[in-house]
Amino acid sequence: PCQILTSSYTQLKCQTAAGKASQVLPVVVKVNGMESNCGSSCTFTYSDAKTARIDSVIPSVIVGDENTIRIYGSGLPSGASDLEIKIGKTPCIVTSSSQFAASCRVGPVVAGKHVLKIRHGTQGFAMFEAGAPNLIDSLAVVSSITPTEGSIMGGTELSIKGSGFDPTAGRTIVKIGTNYCSVELVTSSEVVCRTSDHDPGSYEVCYFSSSERICPCTVFLTLIDKKY
Repeated sequence: PCQILTSSYTQLKCQTAAGKASQVLPVVVKVNGMESNCGSSCTFTYSDAKTARIDSVIPSVIVGDENTIRIYGSGLPSGASDLEIKIGKTPCIVTSSSQFAASCRVGPVVAGKHVLKIRHGTQGFAMFEAGAPNLIDSLAVVSSITPTEGSIMGGTELSIKGSGFDPTAGRTIVKIGTNYCSVELVTSSEVVCRTSDHDPGSYEVCYFSSSERICPCTVFLTLIDKKY
């Protein structure tokens, strides 16, 4: 299959899947089950010489809202405009590119492991050699929680600051002990939630996003039984 990107009455654009080197394959277009006629050469060649190679990626683990990724290999384009890099669905803005090295700058990336995709604009995706990581691990970090004390009757608004948070609606959960903290706002660097009622004591604050669970052992919320 060649994934259709755009189509009109006179032109199709599609993106090839991976294939074995030196394969020369017929290109077949079907419209409503009818196979097209070929008016000229209708073949596509998978070329080893047209495939960029990636030998190393530094770093493979990122944290925070600003990171620079350096890529080393061969067959990369000589101009930054001819290279596209994505970490999962997040674009990594290419700042330099030459035949053997490239670099890009990425902003906030949701916590988790993300597939690294490197595409030479005119030739297709690069191949990762053995030992070269094709995954980027974005870490979630909780740097502070304010305030650290609140009423056992709930209603305390917490500001949890850090990085790697997921702003997508419904993807972020905060727990204080075993009780949920109702999430009111999420950005890549802050979660705001409101506590529910709970027994007095000090409880670990945990942030969940998809499969990521971050419980900074030094950060606790103390619920106090007193009149306000």
